[in-house]
Amino acid sequence: MFSEACEQLVHEFGKNTLRCTPSLDEENNVEILSVVIIEKETKLLFWTNCNCKFKPTPVKLEHILEDETPINVPETRRVLSTNYQLSETFSLQAKAGIFFKKDLDAHIRATDEVTLHAKFGKVVKTEVNRSQLMTQLLNRKLNLDHSFIQDVRQNANNYIGVVTGVVYIEKESQINRETSLNANTEASAMLPLTFSTKVNSETNQELSLPNNTAIAYNVNALTVLPDGALKMSMVMQYCGGFTV
Repeated sequence: MFSEACEQLVHEFGKNTLRCTPSLDEENNVEILSVVIIEKETKLLFWTNCNCKFKPTPVKLEHILEDETPINVPETRRVLSTNYQLSETFSLQAKAGIFFKKDLDAHIRATDEVTLHAKFGKVVKTEVNRSQLMTQLLNRKLNLDHSFIQDVRQNANNYIGVVTGVVYIEKESQINRETSLNANTEASAMLPLTFSTKVNSETNQELSLPNNTAIAYNVNALTVLPDGALKMSMVMQYCGGFTV
């Protein structure tokens, strides 16, 4: 439910540049200058865009450099919406309904629908000055012997990026999901494990989000040269890598 609401916000404010926070459990990993593991898709046609998986980590970029001096770059803050609210209805057979279908663990028919309500209130974005960050990184090198980097490189398709922008909600917010199931649907969503019968009802679920919850982020890819020198992509096309 959290992921679906984030997807809708990202589509509105930056579908080509923003990434959704993967889950509430990983929300604390989405911070300015946190390292993101980016895994390239193994089977890509030469004319396709880079299709990658993203995993924010609790590791800060400065902690995996040879010189761990803190990286100090200016940050800006701007309000994306003073009172963001979302109300969308999805057919569970449509592409957008795949997330809900997995979550509901139900035998879904085309008539079944999910209505998602989100009241995020004020939505704020904080981002670093990317030009100044790139300039600072010109004089820094990655510690190629760091255990984190060695673990990342166990998969040849992995490379790293850095979080350069974070979208978050300023105050506590709510997400509500209403699931309309037809009379022939068997579902176990939000019901006791012993429940096994046909239902004809609307099933609701509400999720509260604490203030300052990160819901999306920008990531800029890093290219690592043989000596550990770093180059940061200024366009967020997610194509970096290790050249060593």
